[in-house]
Amino acid sequence: VTSGIILMALVWRAAKVLERTEQGRQQTDQQYHSILKTAIDGFWLVDVDGVIVEVNDAYCRMSGYSRDELLHMQISKLEPTESADEVKRHMERVMRMGSDRFERRHRRKDGSLYDVDISVQYLNLDGGVVVCFLQDITQRKQAEEILRQSKERLEHHVRLRTVQLEDSNHELTREIAERKQAQEALRTSEERHRSVTESA
Repeated sequence: VTSGIILMALVWRAAKVLERTEQGRQQTDQQYHSILKTAIDGFWLVDVDGVIVEVNDAYCRMSGYSRDELLHMQISKLEPTESADEVKRHMERVMRMGSDRFERRHRRKDGSLYDVDISVQYLNLDGGVVVCFLQDITQRKQAEEILRQSKERLEHHVRLRTVQLEDSNHELTREIAERKQAQEALRTSEERHRSVTESA
């Protein structure tokens, strides 16, 4: 992801040098769109107002939106867990820090939710732009949840079994004590009987 951000930054800077000529502009556009097309992860360019100004096919497939639908969309529309004000504050923090990495839940066009790992880098170009790479981690999160539930069930089973063993141990201890008490009573009774017999 980091190498992808650096590559995009280099392409962006190259565009500023080459755009003086039509040929250079076409060459840069081809390189730029080639990178976007071949990227496995989702990709955004977002302006400082939190508006998507570029998006790749991978994110379109991920979200179910078309490229035209996503362009000029506020990213808060895709993040059900953050309000527009929270997104704005997060953008301001990214601009101060220069980069960030975090997890979010995004909403697909059909309304379903999915988990994404997001790496962002702020570039102070053309008034500021944020480069975002987004990886769908829904399956990983689901696997983690299955493992968590499995661990909880195992721990519950171990706690239950421990209680059962403790109860069994207490019951065994009680039975041993009762048996010793009965044996002691029997021995005392036999001694008393023998004493009476010998006296007679």
